Amino acid sequence: MTQVLDEAVLTTGQKDILLEIEKVNQVFNARRKLRGMSFYVPNPVQFNAHKSEARIIVVCAGNRSGKSTFGGWIKSIISNLCYYFWSHYHLHQF
Repeated sequence: MTQVLDEAVLTTGQKDILLEIEKVNQVFNARRKLRGMSFYVPNPVQFNAHKSEARIIVVCAGNRSGKSTFGGWIKSIISNLCYYFWSHYHLHQF
């Protein structure tokens, strides 16, 4: 639930603090948008899937449980590893 603050009641110092918090939130959101995986913290189900040593992992869960985030994280890791190995080993053979 969001509280609506009456600006007439706030002092100048409180207004300055709110503006500073808003600036920090904007910077945080911009960084999160650029480097989203740096801010990834797995929930308990995702954490168990990360720890699994199974060859095939199936995450069957409800709405908004982090299935797509988990899949995106895995895809990002695999694509980065594939690019690294391809660029470092495939190109240097010629």
